[in-house]
Amino acid sequence: MKLATASALATSVLAAALPLTAHAAAPARYEVFVPSAAAARQPLAHFADSLARPADRERALRRRQLARVAAAGVPASLLRAAQVAAAPQGAHFTQVQDDGAVIAVSSTGSISTSALLPAGDVNGDGVRDLLDVRFGTTASNQQAVMTAVRSGTTGAVLWHRLDAVHPQHFVFPIPTSVGVGGHPGVVLLDVGFEKRSNDTIDVSDRLTALDGRAGRKLWSHGDQGSESFANGFSGKHEPNLTGFLQAGPGAKSALVTISDYSDDGSGTQHGTVAVYRINGANGAATPDGAPVTSSDAIPRVFGFTDLSGDTREDYLVLTAGASPSVEARQGGTGQSIWRNTSLALQPGAYPLPAGRLTGAAVQDLAVTTGTPAPMLPTIGTPAGDVADPTSPAHGQVALLRGDAGTQVWSQVGDGAFAVQRAGAGKVAAVGVTTSDTTSDANGTTETLHLQAYDLSGAQLYDQAYTVQAPGDRSSGTFSYGFADAFAVGDLQQDGALDGEAVIFAVDGSNTRIRTLLFDGSNGTALPGDHEFVGGTLTGAGDDLVDVTAGTSITVTARSGRDLHPLFVRRLPTHARTDHAYAYGAKIRGRCAGLIVLSGSKSSGYAAVLTATGVPRWSIEHAANDLTAKAATLGVGPRSASCG
Repeated sequence: MKLATASALATSVLAAALPLTAHAAAPARYEVFVPSAAAARQPLAHFADSLARPADRERALRRRQLARVAAAGVPASLLRAAQVAAAPQGAHFTQVQDDGAVIAVSSTGSISTSALLPAGDVNGDGVRDLLDVRFGTTASNQQAVMTAVRSGTTGAVLWHRLDAVHPQHFVFPIPTSVGVGGHPGVVLLDVGFEKRSNDTIDVSDRLTALDGRAGRKLWSHGDQGSESFANGFSGKHEPNLTGFLQAGPGAKSALVTISDYSDDGSGTQHGTVAVYRINGANGAATPDGAPVTSSDAIPRVFGFTDLSGDTREDYLVLTAGASPSVEARQGGTGQSIWRNTSLALQPGAYPLPAGRLTGAAVQDLAVTTGTPAPMLPTIGTPAGDVADPTSPAHGQVALLRGDAGTQVWSQVGDGAFAVQRAGAGKVAAVGVTTSDTTSDANGTTETLHLQAYDLSGAQLYDQAYTVQAPGDRSSGTFSYGFADAFAVGDLQQDGALDGEAVIFAVDGSNTRIRTLLFDGSNGTALPGDHEFVGGTLTGAGDDLVDVTAGTSITVTARSGRDLHPLFVRRLPTHARTDHAYAYGAKIRGRCAGLIVLSGSKSSGYAAVLTATGVPRWSIEHAANDLTAKAATLGVGPRSASCG
């Protein structure tokens, strides 16, 4: 999916919605969980109103599993589609956005149960092929997922298969390289939980590798653990897919962690995390470095870019607590590359590739330390100089050298974005965000600050954006705010990555949302409410796209440099659609083409366009159709690759 998916998905879901409060009368709801950028880093208790009730425990586990697979690289479109397909008949869908609190909003539209994802060149014709995924129920009312690989040139089905999805499980087909030769293929990720008793729930992960050329099974690897709620909550042999790393020649390896930990619910934690590499060629599991143990925190593992300089992908282990640590490890061996123990890390700390800023041969990284919570005053050294040192308003963002792990600077912040170049001179820089929520009788206001700092730590800019939800005390005093920013692409081709920001505030039954594009070099808002393509259609800077659903789908591609239309394409459909979006992917040549997805409660539609807007092919199907039907070829030069 495109780089802006995290924000685009959340805002598209929330934009036309009305919040449901605890006192509002509504039909039975089925929750569709949309993980935010911070969700995967949170402890289990974060996802539940109370872990004392069995129903809350199951919902919390479900949310956390979905947050983790999102962090491991499962596209948001698959997360939504799988959840919708698992809903009981006649359910009223709600969306959930999670980052410190849970908000349920009523969805007036429909949600797609299908996705179209770029895969590798399976058939070797020089054109990237695509993965067609659909979730639904069979004639015998069995939940299932259809996985099909289609030719990027014609949409012809190269192979397809149907797999059962067991209750309380989700299955996500993920394109990656597998097998002895490391050819493009698919891995089915099955995540689930099964209730053993009111106090114990079994959790599991299973990876099944499929040969991309024929769809045959190559290998399978599974792990199972349990969650206990007898005293707070604890995990035993709990598996978690962290992601796929190119840790050697040939197939990518899956990085899996096995955790044993305890959390009494009041902030007292301890845990041990072991890291394993699942060989993409044959599924063999081998330890990837020594286990990490903490007496007052639960260590976290994050897949990362190359930090050792051997051109292979690596990973990071972040450990909060009284003995904090950021350790870089080689993805193929688990050998330590460097270790930084100078940062005060809180639960929720996470790393972000920041680009090659300091002149090293590898990317540097920004580490968001997390914000100390009032209930955790003894974990780490409080960040920031504030009146109450145990509960500062914000955490810190530290810039570390990627080759050595040494700190360049540290600034107050709640998040980071990889702006790379900023200021009048377009100097090396890192973007830092702070987010503040205030609430009174007039309403709830959310403020996002976009900031950038150069390598000396000097601030290059500070731009503030706000949104206010009018006060509504008719259903209590519930209020909430969320804001974040994501660097997406270089529209001006000036070295500064531009981005997208999302800001929303909730007060009672009132919700206000603002999304904006911003210039990464100075933080100023850009005109229009367009979406990033996630690539270039012309070879001259990243571009933008607008998509409108209806009796036909209208796709308008725009130059990211000056917003002039590159092309306008009207795609006729047999059935009216009520939601649509597009994102870029390199299908052929150096420029991106567009993958267009649209649908309604009764149908789904997808099309693949060249960089000049010529349809390569399209598919249209009923909402619960799990058959791999023939595609409709477009009319025109399907070989076009750049405008």
